[in-house]
Amino acid sequence: MLWRSGTIVSQLAQNDLIDEYQFVVGPLLLGDGRPLVSGISKTVPLKLTDVKPYKSGNVMLRYQKK
Repeated sequence: MLWRSGTIVSQLAQNDLIDEYQFVVGPLLLGDGRPLVSGISKTVPLKLTDVKPYKSGNVMLRYQKK
């Protein structure tokens, strides 16, 4: 499990070492930002397997590789 480390996630994804992705999306819009993952030279097809809403308005999205 990795928290807040897009660089490590990018390296692991590039080498096909991640089986599942979980994202918590918060209801906040920012004008500028940085990508969650960068530096991946190939498309990683994902399948949505679970959605969990929270009272705060956040939503957890769980994906597995296809």
